[in-house]
Amino acid sequence: MNEEITSWFGNIINYFIFVYIFQKTLNTNCFNGFDMFLALFGLGTSIFIQVTVVINKFLLRRKL
Repeated sequence: MNEEITSWFGNIINYFIFVYIFQKTLNTNCFNGFDMFLALFGLGTSIFIQVTVVINKFLLRRKL
């Protein structure tokens, strides 16, 4: 299996675990609103960067 796909799949599993934990603590005092915003912003940014890198690598391979 391709190493990039394996890495991407592992990261997706980690993101789902993070989202599950985030949902479980939604109505508790663990996170306030700002903490939740920062966590969601970081998660969204990291997913966007990862998808962008994969797309760029795919497009570069296709041009060669």
